[in-house]
Amino acid sequence: EASEDDLAGLLAAELAARRRQDMERRMTTVGPQRDEPRLLLGDRDSRTHASQGEQRSLVLALRLAAFDLLSNEYDEPPILILDDVFSELDAGRATAIIDRLPGAQAFLSSARHDDVGDIGGTYWNVDPSGTVVEQ
Repeated sequence: EASEDDLAGLLAAELAARRRQDMERRMTTVGPQRDEPRLLLGDRDSRTHASQGEQRSLVLALRLAAFDLLSNEYDEPPILILDDVFSELDAGRATAIIDRLPGAQAFLSSARHDDVGDIGGTYWNVDPSGTVVEQ
């Protein structure tokens, strides 16, 4: 099994090897953002054995866990950005996510105000002309 230092070295080497290609493409072609982790529900692959809402809940749970890890690692908590996370969640799952949101700064986007509900903070509405209105 590879150590953390081994993995960091492998990633650095791969980034260096692909630097020219990445500069031409204006994107990175290697790194954790390119990974497709396999999430299991018991012994079953969630891609084939979970509903869209369950899949979304798994991903959100990972995002919130990463937020917690980073919050514990650094003096200031990170900013949490969740884009249209409620579109595929039933009301119960959406409420569970909202209840789990940290007290730190968070930006949530949603096509519908009803998806977010009244969780405090500042709301902005973008009308069809693109005008942003604070509510």
